[in-house]
Amino acid sequence: MTTLKWAADHGTLSCYRAGCRNPECVEADRDYTRTRRRLIAYGRPTTDLVDAEPVREHAKALLSLGWGLAELQAEARSNISTLLYGAPNRNAKPLKRINPVSARKILSIPLTMVPTTNLVDAAGSRRRVQALCVLGYAAGWQACQIGASKNTVQYLATGPTEKVQARWAVGIRDLYDRLWDVPAAETKHSKITRTNAVARGWLPPLAWDDDLIDFPDAELAAELSRRAEAMDSAELVRCYKAAAEGDRSPLIVAGAARHLEVRREKRTARTAA
Repeated sequence: MTTLKWAADHGTLSCYRAGCRNPECVEADRDYTRTRRRLIAYGRPTTDLVDAEPVREHAKALLSLGWGLAELQAEARSNISTLLYGAPNRNAKPLKRINPVSARKILSIPLTMVPTTNLVDAAGSRRRVQALCVLGYAAGWQACQIGASKNTVQYLATGPTEKVQARWAVGIRDLYDRLWDVPAAETKHSKITRTNAVARGWLPPLAWDDDLIDFPDAELAAELSRRAEAMDSAELVRCYKAAAEGDRSPLIVAGAARHLEVRREKRTARTAA
């Protein structure tokens, strides 16, 4: 990805406000001022700005997926820094409203991981590496496939690391998407890898729902609890039975725990009555 310094097009108000005094930009400022004064005189709204909060949250999400600030500003052609932190000459308060054109450009950028050297949350990458190990793919082999060092992937799988470079996260994600349902060929090495992974309690790919695997550790438990509480009694019973048969999928385990909790609540209510 090429890093570009964002700059507004000449002939726009944003370019003038950025300090440019090109005649086209000066005229854009004068035109804006004249239009605004007319609207005030007519008693009409002077702005079409929109709420900046959802745009700001989208920008934060993009940064968490590996985007750099400069790259994001170049892509959106908007001052993301001001959106996030406010203008330095305005007590650095985040914007409350934003130009609708800028808002649409920022919101149109998809929430997809980008392969940069910026650090992103490692939880999803760790779970994918571990799941592939359960299938027999050693961490060293996975590292070769994505162009990373063996230590990078090995430490990601077994260490307490909380962050990983986005380029490795993208590589691991793509490798996982290709192999999640393809067990490694049966060899002595793959058997050892699989045995060690199972002994460590690592989960296979089928244990992870696609919309859960990337939740940060701090948020996963809360999300599982929320989903379990939304289950009806029949779903909770199915989770309990599946867990009793050895299914260690996080959502199944959460549902089984909720089932037991509901049973305890009912016993307590009967006793109190």
